[in-house]
Amino acid sequence: MGETNINVTEIWLSGELRITAYVAEDCYNQTGWRIDNNIPWFRLPNFPVSNTRNKFTAIGCDTYAMIWGSSETTYTTGCISLCADKKDVVERSCSGIGSLDFNNFNISVRSYNNHETVWDFNPCSYAFVVEEGAYKFSIQDLRDFTNRTIETLVVLNWAIGDQNCSEAKKDLENYACTSKDNRTVCLDSNNGKGYYCSCSKGFEGNRYLPDGCQDIDECQNATLSLCAQKCTNYNGTYECSCEPGYEGDGKSDGTGCRRKPSTLIVRVALGEKH
Repeated sequence: MGETNINVTEIWLSGELRITAYVAEDCYNQTGWRIDNNIPWFRLPNFPVSNTRNKFTAIGCDTYAMIWGSSETTYTTGCISLCADKKDVVERSCSGIGSLDFNNFNISVRSYNNHETVWDFNPCSYAFVVEEGAYKFSIQDLRDFTNRTIETLVVLNWAIGDQNCSEAKKDLENYACTSKDNRTVCLDSNNGKGYYCSCSKGFEGNRYLPDGCQDIDECQNATLSLCAQKCTNYNGTYECSCEPGYEGDGKSDGTGCRRKPSTLIVRVALGEKH
């Protein structure tokens, strides 16, 4: 990514990208002397950390971790993790701090007692930002987390320029959401400046190409269509209807389709009345 050492693993058209980020660690020997300390930092002012897709997480039984960063304001938070014995640790149990909101950050991780009381099963403290759901804690991580993982996955946001949609539309020569037939819509970034494009409802594809947004045929996908019987696809939408001999709005979440009353039954009823 530019002249940085950051590795981009995936980019989404929805205004997000995934990178790998380093883990902070603080390690000690059996006598309580520090033998390793790594404090990673992150500087990408044009790519803020997603405020909905990541968590700040710490690992250790003698650990306190802090993360501080800035976007339009300074942000600081942290967590403490203490446990006296390995049996107190719950496998695959890990609580992180969410709603991170910054584009520059530093991580610091330290120990209260230099891991002397827990060294036999936990010689190090670790802290990192990670995509929610991408990390599951294992008790083995207390001893050799960075022997198996030195980087974690983090989701960032990206946007076009530094103008919102209403401002960007004034410059149609450079405005990006211009697919034909108005098949794209402009969305303001929800994490910093700029905007990004999305296909209009009923369309999908690359919203940054002239013909990138193509019609979705809802009738070919049972999870998209709400039709009880007949489905007719149109450009950007679809319509439900009933087979001959049935009536209703044709929608599975509406009145559906019910068989029309038989004309013969009506005549018999009229005959009985007279």
